[in-house]
Amino acid sequence: MRLKRVTILLAVLLVVLSAIIGVLLFNFVIKPQSTIVPDFVGKPVSDVYIWCAGLDEDHSCEVSYEDSAEYGKDVVFEQSITGGSKMKEPVVIFKVSNGQGNKIILPFIGPETNRSDIEAWALTFNITNITYIEEVSDTVEKNHVIRIEPTDNVTRDTPLKVYVSIGKEERQDKKEEDKKEEEKKEEEVIPSEIEVKYGDYIGLTVEEFEKKAAALHLKPNHNSKRDQYDPHIAFGNIVWHGSGIYVPDETFNYGVCVNELVISAGQYVGLSEDAFIKTARDLSLVPTHLSNRDSFSTSVANGSVVTHGSGVYVKDEAFNYGLSLGPAKVESGYEGASEEVFLSYLSRFGLTGDRKTSTSETIAAGRIISYHTGKYSTGDAVTYTISLGPDTRVNVPDYSGKAESELLNFISANGLHAGVRSVQSSMTPEGCIISNDSGTKNKGDVINYIVSSGPYIPKVKMDKFEYLHDMISSADSYEEAAQKADLYFKEKGFTNYEIQSVFLSSVKPGQLLMVTVDDEQHSSAKEYPTYAKIVVQISNWLMSPAHS
Repeated sequence: MRLKRVTILLAVLLVVLSAIIGVLLFNFVIKPQSTIVPDFVGKPVSDVYIWCAGLDEDHSCEVSYEDSAEYGKDVVFEQSITGGSKMKEPVVIFKVSNGQGNKIILPFIGPETNRSDIEAWALTFNITNITYIEEVSDTVEKNHVIRIEPTDNVTRDTPLKVYVSIGKEERQDKKEEDKKEEEKKEEEVIPSEIEVKYGDYIGLTVEEFEKKAAALHLKPNHNSKRDQYDPHIAFGNIVWHGSGIYVPDETFNYGVCVNELVISAGQYVGLSEDAFIKTARDLSLVPTHLSNRDSFSTSVANGSVVTHGSGVYVKDEAFNYGLSLGPAKVESGYEGASEEVFLSYLSRFGLTGDRKTSTSETIAAGRIISYHTGKYSTGDAVTYTISLGPDTRVNVPDYSGKAESELLNFISANGLHAGVRSVQSSMTPEGCIISNDSGTKNKGDVINYIVSSGPYIPKVKMDKFEYLHDMISSADSYEEAAQKADLYFKEKGFTNYEIQSVFLSSVKPGQLLMVTVDDEQHSSAKEYPTYAKIVVQISNWLMSPAHS
């Protein structure tokens, strides 16, 4: 009976142990190898960041921006692991279009530029239409580039010719030696395909890596775009290299570890806080949340990273970040509020105002008429309209030629004030408007106008007639005196005058007796219009007709 119990207990322990081993195998062997890489080609890079944030600590992503004529900006156009395949390598590399056009800039050709440099450049910028032509050169070293043709208006589709020096013209015996060397190499057994697994050569020095590449019949090439910071690798050693199936003499790219990390602005914006913290720690940086960097955002989810530091970092340096508070929601309810209160409301969300003005019959001046509600990000401007009060504008017509009373009635009815000036006018009747201020005015403005006081009538101040008396005193007859009086009044400008002959026996002819103006005796202290009726009486001995 006791043996049976022991047997049962051992069986139970065996089942439990098997379950534990199965869980460990699943979590540490099977599960890591079963991650399937989605196909991100043609999709926005933001999808890549979201997917990569969910990887475990043994897997990561690398994103690089390059020219692409086929894909738009921030769109993935290449990935190192084919979509739908298992992620067998620790890093999957994504190439993202930077939005540049099809036109390309040729590399600088200097004394040290060799064929492998051009091949690396062509690989980096996906230049395929290229032909290498060997040429004898007395000045350029062997395997160094002489020139590239053409040089102007080159696009990705332009056929390029790269002329590579084969050195000076060799002696016949040297050619035979090289030929034998080539034949010797051909006798060696070189595999048609060479498989390289990513990570096999990480951490090697460049010298060690190049020896490994030569042993694999590959051409090592330093691609500076692959240089990156890694706190776990010595400065200058291999931090990245190509992987996959190669053929002999194919270019084998590598990047080296740099001693400082360069982080671009917005590089990790949109990551969840947990994903950001993990990324920072993977970079040997110290993630530090600054609440004063938190802000509202319409594009970044609430709680995700909305901003972070950028620039050059070193190991264990603080990597500051702020979180999204979600969108700022500007709601209605401030219509009729003062402008100061409304702007204070916007400032709570870090928003500013875009001020517009308008008249209003119902909203007092300085109060809010309306504003745009909705969702905003910190720093956005909210358009709002402030009241100028009721419309005080008045359109003043032109009253030229109309009665002054009409203009005064209009001025009084519209809350305006009159500014009048009277002038004489022979064109405008007395009491009518010659001109006035017209157009758009505001209530309370002064409307200046000019009113006619009638035609201009010249006036002449009459003298005491000493001069008239002196003119005719020497006359010997009434006729001579009358002629002189007529000349006198014409010179003065009078038109309505009459010269009368008065018969007196006691006064000699030609004497000035009396002057009347408008049937009144002339006064030398008055001014008389030229149309005044003037009567001049001159003595005469005999009866004679009146002169006028």
